[in-house]
Amino acid sequence: MIEKAILSILSEDKDEIFIPCLNKAQQESIRTQAYYLRKKLAGKYVDEIGIIKVNEEDQLFIRIYKKIDTVLYERDKNTGKLVPVQKISELDQLKESMRKDGISEEEINKYFKGEEVI
Repeated sequence: MIEKAILSILSEDKDEIFIPCLNKAQQESIRTQAYYLRKKLAGKYVDEIGIIKVNEEDQLFIRIYKKIDTVLYERDKNTGKLVPVQKISELDQLKESMRKDGISEEEINKYFKGEEVI
């Protein structure tokens, strides 16, 4: 039952599945089993599947679901408002590292254009 739920989430058949539990002990047991199975079945996709305990209308469940990408926010220095954090590409990270190492913008541009840098 738990394995089928995880495989359904991985195959994108479902976004979430609820497994009913009779009591808190069973809920904890199923949650623990789900963690082990997720690690075994999901491989590199283990971080894309969430497992939580849920109490819905006085019924206990384990919810197995596909995680949605979380957007991170930072405070804008000019406006003071929260804005989404911009993802930085590997190339931009490398350029920023080169700037911190004291390499001029001209040398960085030449390097990435394939020109000889002295």
